[in-house]
Amino acid sequence: MNRRLLLVLALMAAVAVVLVTLTGRSDRDPAREDASAILLPGLSHGINQVERIRLTAPSGDGVITLERHADGWSVAERDGYPADAGKVRQLLIRLSEARSLEEKTADPAFYERLGVEDVSSDSGSGVLVEISGGADTRLIVGKQEPRSGRGTYVRSADSAGSLLVDQELSPGTKIADWVVRDITDIPESRIVSVDVTHADGNVVEVRRDESGAFKLANLPDGREVSAANGPATLARTLSALNLDDVRKLAEGEPPADAARALFVTEDGRLITASLWEETEERLLALDIARAAPAPQDTGAADAPSPETPATGEGPEAEEAAVAQVTDAELDAERERLSGWVFRIPVWKYDQINRRLEDLLVPLPEAGED
Repeated sequence: MNRRLLLVLALMAAVAVVLVTLTGRSDRDPAREDASAILLPGLSHGINQVERIRLTAPSGDGVITLERHADGWSVAERDGYPADAGKVRQLLIRLSEARSLEEKTADPAFYERLGVEDVSSDSGSGVLVEISGGADTRLIVGKQEPRSGRGTYVRSADSAGSLLVDQELSPGTKIADWVVRDITDIPESRIVSVDVTHADGNVVEVRRDESGAFKLANLPDGREVSAANGPATLARTLSALNLDDVRKLAEGEPPADAARALFVTEDGRLITASLWEETEERLLALDIARAAPAPQDTGAADAPSPETPATGEGPEAEEAAVAQVTDAELDAERERLSGWVFRIPVWKYDQINRRLEDLLVPLPEAGED
């Protein structure tokens, strides 16, 4: 065999080695490797069978139990108040898709660095996630990987070894992280009137006029409405109204000295908001009913009452009339909102709980011109 032939054969062998390297050919089974890298293989095929998720952490609001029902998810520690199904599903999907990137310490002395120490520890910073149904799981979710922030340290609660996985896992430890936070989102353009009555008899009466502007119906003689804190600000208080916490309405609530705000909407709803303070909390309870129909052909030009939505007259008004809320819609809204006490942000509480003087330009102090 001559030298040229030997060189050709050697070159062909080298090319073959390069091709094998580039195409990743080997005796290993990639499918088996991918399957072994999945953190929770049982969960990846059983998300829809999960019945309960229990979250336990040294910080936050204590144990949070999310339970699946035929019509969605709820929070057991809040008397079955609806949980945000989207957030629950996002957690389950991220857990089911998590893959192991690297084995980490199995020495308990170093767990704290990764946040995967037992949650019963006073210094614990992780969250114990216990999943029941479909694929039972007990996983301690620790800190984010500090360099890239694109991974999370985890450890099975039943084993010593910890891992770095490729998902950003951050199970919320507060009730507000999991409940449906939206209470109402009614824009001021849908509001017809607002009446706020306080226990001492102080009353605020706001009405929307034909131009769509909100006016203070009980403006005292000689006083002016404040531009910064005018009637329109009260009319928009049901917009983006969110809760910080929630519980069942107890016997004796709302208290007798609670302020009452009555909102009438153009689609015929009468929303009664009761407001009161309890220690440092600002509390709200809602009741939903149908507003009384507008009186017919009275000839009066007075502003509508709190129980009466504004309506127009003639063919043009009929064409532009807003569809009235149905009984089914009222029942659904009443079932969702009535019977609960919502803790709301202080600023939102103060925005609803207005007194008449709050909407007026301050009187000059004695001695001022």
